[in-house]
Amino acid sequence: MLRRLVASALLATLLAVFSSPALAGEYYKYYEYDDDPSGVAPDALFMRPAGLIAFVLGLGLFVPAAVMTTVVGQPQNIDKPFETLVLRPGRWTFVDPIGTH
Repeated sequence: MLRRLVASALLATLLAVFSSPALAGEYYKYYEYDDDPSGVAPDALFMRPAGLIAFVLGLGLFVPAAVMTTVVGQPQNIDKPFETLVLRPGRWTFVDPIGTH
């Protein structure tokens, strides 16, 4: 009797775990993220300052990367570290609409 109860509970748990993401996908398909203001405060208070720190650190790391890229003799590839270290955090911090992170 106990063995059947445990097996039934385990089966019900597995079914619930594997069906929940499918149901969530159906729900969020119709959900409008742009009209939801709940992400503005965390974005403004935590994510944007973290993006600013990443931007400043990326700018500081880009200078030695640019020097090394030039010294190695590949100045045509300077756009790769610039994109990764400076532009991405800059876009994320200064260009993206607030509340989208």
